[in-house]
Amino acid sequence: MKKEIDLPGHSGSHERRLNHDGALGAHAGSLPLARRVRAFLRRGEEGQALVEIALTLPALLAIITAIFAFAIAFSNQLTLTNAVGAAGQYLQTIRGNATDPCTQALTALTQAAPNLNPAKIAMTLSLNGAAQNCQTAAATMNAKGFQGDTITVTATYPTSSPS
Repeated sequence: MKKEIDLPGHSGSHERRLNHDGALGAHAGSLPLARRVRAFLRRGEEGQALVEIALTLPALLAIITAIFAFAIAFSNQLTLTNAVGAAGQYLQTIRGNATDPCTQALTALTQAAPNLNPAKIAMTLSLNGAAQNCQTAAATMNAKGFQGDTITVTATYPTSSPS
């Protein structure tokens, strides 16, 4: 048994017992965990911080998750915007020399957006203001050529909120 004695000059003699682990008290190591937690929380305001964290942490995590979800959606939107521009530039360079301009533009678009899933990208072409899908646009472009025509490339990519 170890003894600790107060410094001389103090009134009274105090003695504390230490168990073999160095913890105070004779039975501190033998108490179940739930009982020790309850005893810790009952000692004044020390449990208040734990309760405050337990109440605010879910809201803080929800805000952080929303920030990251918005950042991912914004990054996808910027990537898709740049990829649509790349597909439009590609269509401009292959005017009159393309066998299937729509498929080639879609290939240029998916290559310019490597972090997006190519199967989820929906691209449409508008010839002189009339929106067409890839099959009709390719047939129209190949039948009459598209020199001097206005072509608009539009692409969509689905976004989903985290669940």
